Amino acid sequence: KGPLEPWKCSDCLGDGTYRCLDGFGRPLFYTSCCRENHNTHPFHQVEQWTGTHFQESSLRLAGLTLHLGHDG
Repeated sequence: KGPLEPWKCSDCLGDGTYRCLDGFGRPLFYTSCCRENHNTHPFHQVEQWTGTHFQESSLRLAGLTLHLGHDG
């Protein structure tokens, strides 16, 4: 179900493009805020607002990269 009015990012008050399904209260995030907030939670599930509804997405599409191994 989509917003009746524009939803705002819980950090910067920009447009809430991503919704975290694993965070308390399903917070909304602007793309860069989503990426920054999930550096320590890279396996959270997110959805992206399409303009009419939320659609399953990934943190990779928000630009998050996960470095494995030494000197990541």
